[in-house]
Formats: sequence, structure tokens, C-alpha cells
Amino acid sequence: MTGLALALEGLTDDYGTIERPFVIDAAAAVQRALTEQREKLVLKGHAGPIQSCCLSPNLEHAYTASDDGTTRKWCTRTGAELWSLPIEYTTFNQNAGLAVGVEDHRKLHIYRLSDGELIRKIDTGLVNHTRPDIDPRGEFVAWFDDKNKSA
Repeated sequence: MTGLALALEGLTDDYGTIERPFVIDAAAAVQRALTEQREKLVLKGHAGPIQSCCLSPNLEHAYTASDDGTTRKWCTRTGAELWSLPIEYTTFNQNAGLAVGVEDHRKLHIYRLSDGELIRKIDTGLVNHTRPDIDPRGEFVAWFDDKNKSA
């Protein structure tokens, strides 16, 4: 995780898929990140690009989801991997302490962030789920299929 990746989130993109105004402070943050490169820790273990990441409120843990089909929990002090789950397209909800992700392109799995324990499996009978989400209280799950129709 680098400051560069975070700073880039504040910029508009060349493809017009992210609509936000150009902010000079975001551009300056990108420049600082490029020149300073002050990573404290590099988390190694995923075999593919990172889709999403989340930090715990106390900054002790990082959660990552990758194109390699795994979601992982890391210790931010040591870089040690604490658990790995066989899910992708993962969304993290710190308030509810949950992660929801997709397994085998059709099963939604809900895990507890603290220990990676599987809480619930939802087999919807549909395929190619993407972008699952969970409400702030952790009571409802929503997702899209490959045609971006809410299920």
C-alpha cells in the first residue's frame, strides 16, 4: 500500500469513469508520493493485483482483496499475514466487523474480520456476482450480477 495509490484516488481519470473535479492538493499529494516513497511496510503474498484494501480503525490491521481470488488480513506492524480467505470482489465493513465476498462466481460468503470465521453462505443460484456490499449495521447484503442488475 503506498501513498501514491491513495493520492491517485483523489484525481480524475483519463477515461471519464470517475467524476470529480481536479483538485490541486491531490495532484501535489501524487507528486510528493512519487518523490518521497516512504512506505513503512510492503505486504507481500498476493499473486495478482489488489482490488481493494481497508485499514482497521486502530490501524493495527490491513485487509486486502486481490485478483488472485483471495482476501487477506495483515498485521501492519510486522507485515505478517494473519488469515487468507478464498473470496474475491470483497467489501469490508468495519462498523459491523464483517467482510462479504464472492466464491466460485455465485456464492456470497460473509466472514468476521477479527478471526476470518465464516458466518454465512448465500448461494443465490445466479452466476458472476460482482461488487457485493453490506449495510453499516451488517444486517443486509446487496450485490450485482454481471449485467449490473441488482439482486
